[in-house]
Amino acid sequence: MPVLDGYAAFQKLKAFGYNKPIIALTANALVEEKERAFQLGFSDYLTKPVNRQALVSAIADAVL
Repeated sequence: MPVLDGYAAFQKLKAFGYNKPIIALTANALVEEKERAFQLGFSDYLTKPVNRQALVSAIADAVL
C-alpha cells in the first residue's frame, strides 16, 4: 500500500477501537509472516493469488 503497509493499517484500526475481524492478505507466504500476523491479532491469514473458497471460508469463520 502506498501510505501504510497492512500491519500499520491494522495497528491504526485497533488504536481507533475497531474490534471486528481483520484478515491479512499478502503475496508474502513466509511462515514468519503468518506467525507475525497471528501474534498481532489478525483473524486469519491468506496469501495471493486468492483462493475464493479459502476467502469465503475465512470470512465465514471470522463472523461466526
